[in-house]
Amino acid sequence: MVAKRKAQATPLYTENDIEICLKAYNEDPSLTIKSAAKLKSIPYNAFRDRVNGKKSRVKSHQHLQLFTAKQENEISAYLRASNDKHEGLSSAEVIKYAQNILKQIGKDEKIGKNWFNRFLKRQKFLSSIRASTFEDSRSLSCGRDKLKKSTTNQFTKKKTHSLNFK
Repeated sequence: MVAKRKAQATPLYTENDIEICLKAYNEDPSLTIKSAAKLKSIPYNAFRDRVNGKKSRVKSHQHLQLFTAKQENEISAYLRASNDKHEGLSSAEVIKYAQNILKQIGKDEKIGKNWFNRFLKRQKFLSSIRASTFEDSRSLSCGRDKLKKSTTNQFTKKKTHSLNFK
């Protein structure tokens, strides 16, 4: 009989915790690796590896990402701006916008099915923005006739947004 593997638990420490412990370890020569790791409840082996120069998972996989950090910040700034204008965007619209940016910078790659969820994880402040913000605020502020008129106007207008990433 084959034993079932246990699912790995999510670490109870963050990258920020490791950086705090690394800073404390580098500043205090009397601090051991074990005692520095205990400051933020980081496993000894994980902290030892980082002290010995191992890159974080985020930094070691940056070359696999489609966008640079600057480009992702531009996309998130656009999403925040559209949210501030009460123009909620669906995930499909965000993916389409990002795909247009890829075309602008000359990449012919297609955005994967998990890109949007991982993008939201990397841009934590965006996870609180809902796609239906615009629809909610509009439905609360006007009656049925005005709502019907505004939705027809909304879908007949063509919006073009372009950012230069070259």
